Amino acid sequence: MCSSDLTLDDGTTALAFVVDPGHPQYAGELSLARQAELIARAHGELGSNKAYLESTIEALVCHGVQDPYLDELCRLVEAHAGSQASNAEPG
Repeated sequence: MCSSDLTLDDGTTALAFVVDPGHPQYAGELSLARQAELIARAHGELGSNKAYLESTIEALVCHGVQDPYLDELCRLVEAHAGSQASNAEPG
């Protein structure tokens, strides 16, 4: 995967990620539940994957776009994150 900084004609800036579906680590065939499991615990150079998902949904909503797939994915990620926190608590 590579990234690219973009500036649109109206001055809007963005960071775009480009995925190579031919790459051995490409995971495009994962179920929604498996995606949520991975996102709930994934972190990279730019922060947590959960935070990235949440900010993506917020940005879409600000532009009047609702994505039911991302909303459901976020709900599942929250459930996984909550169960990870519960499992990590001493008891």
